[in-house]
Amino acid sequence: MPCVMAMTINPRGRQGHGYQGSIHQGDVLEALFLHLKKTVEDVPFFQCVPFDSKPPYGVMQVASMHPGNGLPFPHFYTEGVVTLQVWSAYQGVRPLTDIMHRVSDVLTQTPLACGLGVLTFQAGALEVPTQLMTAQKKWREGRLTLPFHFQHKKEEK
Repeated sequence: MPCVMAMTINPRGRQGHGYQGSIHQGDVLEALFLHLKKTVEDVPFFQCVPFDSKPPYGVMQVASMHPGNGLPFPHFYTEGVVTLQVWSAYQGVRPLTDIMHRVSDVLTQTPLACGLGVLTFQAGALEVPTQLMTAQKKWREGRLTLPFHFQHKKEEK
């Protein structure tokens, strides 16, 4: 069965968390997906890649996520790491790194609204493994690792 383009959000939504004001990984992925869809229009991003997709495309996932402190709401924050894997048609490393740098710039320059707070990304590691000569598909793959920080918005009185 082919995989459908996915932006699957946890059905618990923003209310089903252990801490008031915290977020779920689905919230992070939704904000990330919507922002990349608007700003990097020529490269589709997925959680689950459709069967017949051709590069360039990217896959995103939350690699880790944890409460950043033990302070009470609304001072609570969450930290984590998002991994974006990008595939590009084999034309050397440059097209792939151009896409990855563009995605990194877009995400690190603008804080994203996410749930009841703001999500910010920091520049992270960029990896492009060596293409194997025996690879059947001449595509290049790269990985972009971006740490993130979610801070709950303080309500204004």
